[in-house]
Amino acid sequence: MKLKIDMKFDPKVGTLLWTGVAVQFLLWFLDGLIASGEESFYFIVYGSVAFWSTAVLVVLRRPCKLTRWDVYFLRYGLVFITLTSCTLVPLIWQWRIGS
Repeated sequence: MKLKIDMKFDPKVGTLLWTGVAVQFLLWFLDGLIASGEESFYFIVYGSVAFWSTAVLVVLRRPCKLTRWDVYFLRYGLVFITLTSCTLVPLIWQWRIGS
């Protein structure tokens, strides 16, 4: 796949990505206020990595015309993925360690 350097993006992409950045920093800030352990920070880190890697793929797949689900994911996906990782990460750790 040849990546075009001069890709044209939908005007909503910038706003949606900055919304994701703002929500991510808000989650980091709230986690710093509420939790004192590193374990909850890992949930946010794993959720952020999963969200941003998927967001890059979504934007590169359809840079000019985002679908309704793409917009929905870019707007609310970080919160959903972070909440899901809060549930799944301890289960996966427990399964892998075996305790």
